[in-house]
Amino acid sequence: MRKIFNEETIVSGGSASVAQGAAKGAKTNRVSMFNRVISSSRKLYENQVYQNADTKFRCINRSISKMGANSVEFWTEFNKRKSEILDRDSFKRRCSEEDLNPEIVAEHLIMEGNVTVNKVLSEGFVSLDNTHRTFTQKIKAYKVEIMD
Repeated sequence: MRKIFNEETIVSGGSASVAQGAAKGAKTNRVSMFNRVISSSRKLYENQVYQNADTKFRCINRSISKMGANSVEFWTEFNKRKSEILDRDSFKRRCSEEDLNPEIVAEHLIMEGNVTVNKVLSEGFVSLDNTHRTFTQKIKAYKVEIMD
């Protein structure tokens, strides 16, 4: 059995919305729950006065709750994607050149979305216009505990 422990999620102002289904008979683009939560979180975060790692974490948790996502599944997928980014030696080398912690930067990149992740992995940090310099604190303030 897994349990996730975290603090209460409180985010001021702003709201995030999720696109509604397409009209009957139209083709729909299926977006994973993980990507929907990230998109919702990013929109919510953009409306926050205080923008830091703690606020990102709270926005993610609020979106998980709002969308009825399974938090264990979400954070498991988050860790999987983080590992995929960290598996790239070129990414770690770029972080080292910029004097950044690769694990922290990977967490923030996930919040930026797939397009940005892919751009950074292929082109480097130039596509971020120096926002990567603010990626200095861990987003994750939770722990997953496996219970016997």
